[in-house]
Order: sequence, then structure tokens, then C-alpha cells
Amino acid sequence: MNSVDFAVLPPHFAGAVLSLEEWESVMPGYTTFYPASFRVALPFLLASIVHHRTWLQHTLDQSHPLFCSLLWTSGLMTKLVPLVHLGSMQNSATCIPPHVSLSQRLERVESGLTSMTATINSCLSTLPEALSSSVAAALSSSPPIALNWSMVDERITQMMTAILAENKQCHTVCACPNAPEDVVPDPPVPETGFRMWTWNGKIHNVPPGFAFPKCKTCDL
Repeated sequence: MNSVDFAVLPPHFAGAVLSLEEWESVMPGYTTFYPASFRVALPFLLASIVHHRTWLQHTLDQSHPLFCSLLWTSGLMTKLVPLVHLGSMQNSATCIPPHVSLSQRLERVESGLTSMTATINSCLSTLPEALSSSVAAALSSSPPIALNWSMVDERITQMMTAILAENKQCHTVCACPNAPEDVVPDPPVPETGFRMWTWNGKIHNVPPGFAFPKCKTCDL
């Protein structure tokens, strides 16, 4: 009852699969001898026999009366095989505890996560090779360029200088040319004289070659 298999529906048909004539051919007296309350259960019995036909053939003796019955010898079994449903919602399930339905959903989530993990691991294992191939293809489409560390350092320095200049320009207050005449622009911000130097690929507060004096503060 605590297993998700508790909610699996038994073998059943989606609807009526045999006509009254076919029922009479495999079960004489179907409409006259058997009561209506019993006939309601017969489709489930028939679906179970059709679903377990292979197991019955391997388990029961060949002389078992089932194999001599009209149902087995009429040829209807072959017709009914694709019409049997198992574990699907072609039939409504009742009296299923709520925690069983929740367990079914958690099982589907766990199965999905397992599949997703396998897919991600597969992508990660092939990512380095795919990235290398993509970079190689991009480089092969353009003429090769010999790079060295000095060129990289120079390029980084240029980028940092451009960023500093753009940042300074964004923070500079200037009068708007389209401003109304009665609006007095803010006074320009005086230069503070603060400066930074870029060398060895980094931004410094002192120029290149700067060294602190080797003396005590009291001697200054």
C-alpha cells in the first residue's frame, strides 16, 4: 500500500471491445444465464487473461481446460491484445491514498532529474573538445597572429585607460546646450590634481620608478 505500484490499475479495456454475439460465442449463455452484475466484471477478467496469456502458456500444463476453451480457440485473443491497457488512465482509479499519488509524482521528478543529470554530464564531458574545435575553426578562418605577453599587456593597458577616460567623462558636469535660459548651470567642478599612472599592466597611485625615502618621519 505504501508503494507507488499500489495505484497501478489492473489490465482493462478502454470500452466495449466485444459485441453480444462475440460474448455468446466464447461464453454461451452470456445474456441469459449470467446476471448483469456478473457481466460487469467479465471484461476485467478477459483483459487479465489476455494480458497474462504468455505467462499462462509457460506456467499451466498444455492439457489445462483453459487452452481448450472457446475463448482460447476462437482467435479473439489476437484481436484483443492491442486493446488491453495497463497502468494508464483509460479507467478511473478510486480509493487511492493521497500519499500514493504524491509518491508517483516524486518518482517521476526523480526519474527526470536522473535523466537531466546524465544529459548534463554528457554535455560537460564533450564541452572541452567542442570548445577547442570551435576556437580552432575560428582561428583557421582568419590569418594567424603571433601574440606575446607584451602585446597582451599593452592591449589591457589601453582598455583600462579607455575605461578610466570614459568614467571621468561620465562624471564631468557640463551645462546642457538645450537648457532653458532661466536655469543656471552648476559651477564646474575644480580639478583636484589627483592622477593615476598605468604601468606593468596595472593602475598605480605613483609614477613608475617611485620609491619611498629611506628615512624617519622625524628627519623630514
